[in-house]
Amino acid sequence: MGKSIISGFAIISILALTGCVSPSASNSQVEPSSTQAPEVVEKIYSDTMLSKMKARLDLLYDARDEIEGTSSYRSSSKKYAQPGVRAFATIFQRDGSRPTLSLQFLYFASDWIFFEEVVVNVDGENTRFSPGYSAVSRSSGSGDVYESWSARQYDTELLTSIGNSETTIVRLAGDTSKRDYELSSEDRREMLEVVMAYEWLLYEYNNKD
Repeated sequence: MGKSIISGFAIISILALTGCVSPSASNSQVEPSSTQAPEVVEKIYSDTMLSKMKARLDLLYDARDEIEGTSSYRSSSKKYAQPGVRAFATIFQRDGSRPTLSLQFLYFASDWIFFEEVVVNVDGENTRFSPGYSAVSRSSGSGDVYESWSARQYDTELLTSIGNSETTIVRLAGDTSKRDYELSSEDRREMLEVVMAYEWLLYEYNNKD
């Protein structure tokens, strides 16, 4: 095969990384990169909007780790891995710390891509990520393979544009193979829900005593 992989029992670890297993299967959490975020001007919200934002958070699945004091939030429909290419938003927060927002990419199938590049096409406009081979997490077992990577989002612009788009297509590409996935209307709606939940957590953090 020419490229090293992690095998066997590592399946649970890769699914825990992407938040696609239940807490009973694994409680491990992976915090996104700690690269310094740019300063963000705090937004002013009405009471009605704040209530809507908090309500969105209450709808999300929380992969809570009480021992580490961390929460990883995503749409409940993304609680478990689904075959093929998937893209979804995740919020990570350590107790008392600023929340972080990530766009996660997961590939779950019977054959490898060994992807090193991600392209997100939103209504015809491409956003490219080049994590490289070593940054992508991989595992295999029981005839299935898993590849995943997470892109930190320092603002909500890309996720909001995906949520409001007519068509969004994600491509995971390797040296000799690639796979495309068109996000469903539900996928896009869930992006907006996670964005609203993130903005609530950020508001709460910025206004804590």
